[in-house]
Amino acid sequence: MPSVAITGDVHHYLGNHPLEKKEPLFAKKYLDILYKHDAKATLFVTGKCIEENPLHWKKLEEDYPVELGGHTYYAFQPQSLFYGYKDLFGRFGFTYGPVFYQLLDISKTVNAFENADMPVQSWRSHAYRGDKITGKLLPEFDIKYISELKIVPSQKLINLPITTYPDDHVFLATLTGKKYDPEKEMKKVNKSIFKSMETGKDFVVQLHPSSMKLYDDFSSLRQIVRKLKSFNYEFETIKSLGEGKDKNLSSSKTALAYYR
Repeated sequence: MPSVAITGDVHHYLGNHPLEKKEPLFAKKYLDILYKHDAKATLFVTGKCIEENPLHWKKLEEDYPVELGGHTYYAFQPQSLFYGYKDLFGRFGFTYGPVFYQLLDISKTVNAFENADMPVQSWRSHAYRGDKITGKLLPEFDIKYISELKIVPSQKLINLPITTYPDDHVFLATLTGKKYDPEKEMKKVNKSIFKSMETGKDFVVQLHPSSMKLYDDFSSLRQIVRKLKSFNYEFETIKSLGEGKDKNLSSSKTALAYYR
């Protein structure tokens, strides 16, 4: 039976949007819908978000079939500092930042999860900025799985990249007012998911709780889950999909291919 991992990202800060502090609440509703459809998910959460409300996240982990993964600590805030790093070190391939910055940021994220009694084994860098330095550092913190837009160079991590068109532009249009057409973007998301179903292969989906809430109050999420069930897909977390694998998920193209 083929498997699918539904994933989403949750943040503590997104640029002073009036709804940004509701992201953890949107995540709960998202998980409630999946639970009612006997589906699982992996949510990648910023360390700061976990730190701000550890009891909320611990209860979600206890009540729902969800895996919580790391999503950087600050989500590259303040942006001026991150873009300064990018300008200085980007030519060396440090898309997440130089070694000392990544080490501090990953450490703070992992500590936030551990302090909430939720050890983390899966990771997605905010804005998919994981690079070869990230691939070297994460295993030092006992992180085993990574899920980004592309394969992150690493000898010790199992890569389970997003393999369908991610809903990032739906997310940006509905939450931050970026100039995308959310309806057209959601059609692209659906088309890529349905096309992946027809292959009968394992794949990974990116659907943000916030975009699913703000786009159509989770109606698209319900439709996608029902469609997956009709194709007899088994729902997995990133961790459960990766367990037992000794190589990267390579049966499908990564989501990066959709942007080329």
